[in-house]
Amino acid sequence: MVKRCLETAPDDRWQSARDLEWELRSVLSVPAATPARPRYWLLSAAFTLLALLLAGVALIYFKGTPERPATVRMSILLPEKSRVQSLAMSPDGRELAIVLVQEGKQQIQARALDSLELVPLAGTEGAASPFWSPDSRYIGFFADAKLKKIERGGGPVQTLCDALGGWGGTWNRDGDILFSTDALGTVQRVAASGGAVTDVPHEQGTIQAYPFFLPDGEHYLVRRGRLLGAPDAGIWLNSIKSSRARRILPDYTSAEFVEPGAGSQMGTVLFARDGTLMALPFDTKRLEPAGSLAPVAQRAGSAAGRWNAIRGFLAYVSGHGDTWKYVWRDRQGRNLGVAGDAGVAVSISPDGNRLVGDYHGIRVLDFAQGQRTQVTFGNVGQDPVWSPDGRWIAFAGIGGIYRKAASGAGISELLCPGKSLMVPKSWSPDGRFIMYAQLNPGSEVDLMAIPVEGDRKPFAVVQTPANEDQGQFSPDGQWVAYTSNESGVSEVYVIPFPPTADGGRWLVSKGGGVMPRWRRDGKELFYISPDNQMMAADVTTKPVFRSGDPHSLFQTGIVDTGIRTGPMSWDIGRDGRFLIISETSTEASITVVLNWRPVESK
Repeated sequence: MVKRCLETAPDDRWQSARDLEWELRSVLSVPAATPARPRYWLLSAAFTLLALLLAGVALIYFKGTPERPATVRMSILLPEKSRVQSLAMSPDGRELAIVLVQEGKQQIQARALDSLELVPLAGTEGAASPFWSPDSRYIGFFADAKLKKIERGGGPVQTLCDALGGWGGTWNRDGDILFSTDALGTVQRVAASGGAVTDVPHEQGTIQAYPFFLPDGEHYLVRRGRLLGAPDAGIWLNSIKSSRARRILPDYTSAEFVEPGAGSQMGTVLFARDGTLMALPFDTKRLEPAGSLAPVAQRAGSAAGRWNAIRGFLAYVSGHGDTWKYVWRDRQGRNLGVAGDAGVAVSISPDGNRLVGDYHGIRVLDFAQGQRTQVTFGNVGQDPVWSPDGRWIAFAGIGGIYRKAASGAGISELLCPGKSLMVPKSWSPDGRFIMYAQLNPGSEVDLMAIPVEGDRKPFAVVQTPANEDQGQFSPDGQWVAYTSNESGVSEVYVIPFPPTADGGRWLVSKGGGVMPRWRRDGKELFYISPDNQMMAADVTTKPVFRSGDPHSLFQTGIVDTGIRTGPMSWDIGRDGRFLIISETSTEASITVVLNWRPVESK
C-alpha cells in the first residue's frame, strides 16, 4: 500500500481517497492468524495504525490538490478607429498598459482586468514601448527622445535619460533598467531613479534590440543582428557582467521570458515566427532550452510590443497585421487608393511617376505599370532619397551613405563614410549636395551636407546641442526646412542655404511639428502635428522668407515608426496628392488569456 501511494506515475496511484479507503477496509477485514508470540500482535497493531495514518494522509492529499483552473479567453474591445501601438501586462497580473492611437493622439491608457474602463495617463503623449517595474508600481516608456517612467495610477512623469528611438526596455529587481535605441543599436543601462547611462558589455560591431531580463536579473534575452538573414541574426542570451553571449534561436524577432512556477526551474521563452506566437521551454539553472517548440497563439503579429505574458496571463493584439501600406489622400483626407506594401520611409521621384521605399531593402515602384524594382536586397539600406534627375538613389547603409542607380544596375557607391549613424534626407535640386542627419556621441543629431562630387567634405547645416533632423531642400534650393527640439518640443524651422551666421531663422509650426515637406512649386510648407494632423502653411521665399498661420487639412493616420523625427513617412506628388504610410487594419481588440500555462518541458 505504501509503495502504491508513492508510485511516480499518477495513473499507478489510487485515483481517490475512496479507493484507498476501500483497500484499507479490505485489508482489515481479512482474518489474521493467531500470533504465536505477543510481539506479532504488537507488529500487527503497528501496521494497522500505519494504514490508518496513510488513509488520513491520502485524504488530505486528494482533497488538498485542486484541479487546474480552466483556461479562459476574453477580448478587450477598444474604441472605434483606434489601434494598439504596444502593450505590457503588470507583473502582478492586474493591469494592462496599452499605447493606444486614437484620433491621432498616441498615449498610454491603463486597463485594470477587473474594470471596464480605459484610463489615459496624462503626460504620456507620444509614448511607445511600455514596460513595468518588477513591483508593478511604475511604467517605463519612450517619448520625446527620452526614457521616462510614471506611476501606474498616474502623476508626474519622471525623465530618466536620453533615448533617441527606443527599441524596448526591461527592469530588474535590483533597480537596473536596460534599454536599446534605434540610434545606437546597443544595450545600455540606467538606474531606475535616473542618472548616468552606461554601456552593457557586448561583442563589438553587433546590433542589439529589445532586451528582456531573466529572473536572475543578470542574464537577458536580446534580438541581435543588423538585419534579417545576417549570420548573427537571432535571439541571444547575454549577461550584464560579461560580453560572452550565446544564440538560442535563429529567429530575428523580439523575445520575452515567462518566469517558472513555484518550485520549478523551467521558464518559457516567447517569440514570434511568421505571425505566430511560439513558446520554448527554458531551464533557468542550466540557462539552455529544455524542450520542444509549441505554438501559443495564431495571428498575434511579429512586431515587438504586440504581445506580453507573465505566469498565468497572456495578452496579445488579435488579428493585427504588421504590414503597412502606401495610401493616397487628397487635401480633404479622402482615401484615393493604395499603392502597395510599405516600409517606414517613402520618397516620390521628381517626375512623380515612381516612389522609392525601404521595403525588404531599397525598392522602386512604378505607379503606372505597377512594376517593382529591387535596388538592394536583404533589408540593406534605409531612408532612400532621389537625385533631382531621377537616375540615382542615395540611402543609409552600413558604414555611411551610398548611392546606386535607380534601375538597380551596378554596385552601390560609398559617398560619405562614417562610424556613426548617417541618414540622407534630401538631395538639392541642382544635384550638388545631399543633406543628411548624423548621430553624434551623446545621442544628439546634427544636420549635415556633403558635395556629391569633388572632395565630398561634409559641412554643418545646423549644429547645436539639440537634435536637428529631417532637413528638406526647397524647390529652388535656396532654403531648408528642418525639425529641431531645442525648445523642448519638436518644431519646424526654415533657414537659408547655404547656411550663414547672419542668415536668419523662421519658426513655421505652432505647438509642435515634424516631417516637413515643400509643395512642388514652393508656395506651401506641410508638416505633421503632434496629433498626426496634416498641417499646411502658405509661404513666400522672395525677397525674404515669410510663412502664414498653419492650418489643419486632415487626420493622416500616419504610422508610428518609433521616432517621429526619424524617417520621412509621407511625401507629396506633383499633382498635389499626399502619399502616406498608414495602417489599413480596422481591427481593435486585445485577447487576454487567463490561467494561461506555458508549454512544459519534455
